Amino acid sequence: ALSAIDEEICALMEDGFTEAELEKARKQVFTAALGTLQTSKGQANSYASGEFYAADPCFSTAYLKILDSVSLDDLLRITRKYLVPENKTTTLIVPQSESKAASAATEIKPADLPSRRVTPSGITLITREDRRLPFVYICAALKDGFLAETEKNCGITRLVSDMLLRGTASLTSEQLAEEIESRAGSISPFSGLNSFGLRARCLSSDAPRFMELLADCLSRPSFTEEELDKQRKLQLASIQQERERPIALAQERLREIMFPSHPYRFSPLGTSDSVSAINRGLLEEFHGKLLAKNRMAVSVFGDISAEEAEALVEDAFGSIPSVADGLTLADPPQFSLPAREVVESPREQTIILIGCPSFEVNDPRNDAMLVLDEAMSGLSSTMAAEVREKRGLAYFVGSYQQLGSQSGAFVMYAGTRADARDEVEDIMIAEAERVTTSGLTDEEFTRSVTQLISSSDMSLQNSGDMGMKSALDELLGRGHDHSFKARERFSHLSIESVRDAAAAVLVKERMASTILVPQPETKGD
Repeated sequence: ALSAIDEEICALMEDGFTEAELEKARKQVFTAALGTLQTSKGQANSYASGEFYAADPCFSTAYLKILDSVSLDDLLRITRKYLVPENKTTTLIVPQSESKAASAATEIKPADLPSRRVTPSGITLITREDRRLPFVYICAALKDGFLAETEKNCGITRLVSDMLLRGTASLTSEQLAEEIESRAGSISPFSGLNSFGLRARCLSSDAPRFMELLADCLSRPSFTEEELDKQRKLQLASIQQERERPIALAQERLREIMFPSHPYRFSPLGTSDSVSAINRGLLEEFHGKLLAKNRMAVSVFGDISAEEAEALVEDAFGSIPSVADGLTLADPPQFSLPAREVVESPREQTIILIGCPSFEVNDPRNDAMLVLDEAMSGLSSTMAAEVREKRGLAYFVGSYQQLGSQSGAFVMYAGTRADARDEVEDIMIAEAERVTTSGLTDEEFTRSVTQLISSSDMSLQNSGDMGMKSALDELLGRGHDHSFKARERFSHLSIESVRDAAAAVLVKERMASTILVPQPETKGD
């Protein structure tokens, strides 16, 4: 690798770049610079940076003009000036020995897997003892919430989860924050399409008190009018900020045409109208319908035994109702596809999204779709190489998955120029056809599986994150040790299994496309 880098630098210093390479780079830098100016945050950053570095808040305009004047001679001159041996610093991070590198990549031992039990009062508990550091990590997760939202109250799950830390029946928000900080711990809320809840980290000596605090927040929130008003304003500001992002606007329209009349069409933040209408009574009612042991999983990882964890969980959460009453979840989504929509936006960017309904969250074929997602994302993907590197048509391109308990979604995306949208869309559709017929190449498959296994192995180092994953995996029917068996699962996949999963999802007759384009310029009177 080091030799290849040196050879590339020597070749550049000798021969320089081609006109085509210069034009491609110029387009990429130009579109990336423009892309940062699409939001108020990006504009503010541009003004501040311009003033700080160049004493000119509008320097970004001058910078874009300078790009046009850069020549091949300029590139060759700075290459020969700066990319010289005496300027080079090399840093290598390598395994201490081959044997240690090999041992680090071995499969997880059964003794290292988390264990599952049900407490006497009926709480599902996942534990994993780790005595290396004096920390305990707790996660209490409740399933659904989002699937019970309607057009009138969408965003309420996020609001409920954030309000859990805004005071309890026994503590004000200030008292709660002061006690958590005084013990050098943390408690934070989370919410998504499939669950919501709280997670905590504390010193093992403080585990009993933090278990009490977390249970108090989860089961006895005060939902005061004063705190609700503060949190509602924050969520409304987040909604407004989200709508400044062109890709968020495109995603909103894609969800609406993919999942009509289903909660999956909503943003987890909700809408300005729905969040503004949520009052204390609605919060209390919604929270009461979701809080139940049969909808709950608790994980306790770290410097604590399974027996100690069970005793603490039973004392803290034992009084929670066993079954929720009055909760109505949406029926599984019905699709009316294919569908395609072109939407005008006041932004300058053109965004292309192509999505298909995918598997439910606990379907084992999601592993194959993760490999596909990895292969189609990043600068090394075939789609990025074709659209961005070879043709300079887009400044970002890739894919992502949305995992839901009733349906998933697999989405390809690209940000491009208005005059390139048809060409980019054709390339994206052709890429979908390739992976469903020919399948991934050997190199794509190996690289993606290796990356997923590597990421999974590294994630095992974080007990807090793994504890949360175990609770959510158990809650969603994937099993409490699902994430710990990633190496085994991915190692059993094949190119054919990825191709078959892709063929079941990326079907033309089930595609939804949203193209966000700039509004045409209009002249005033």
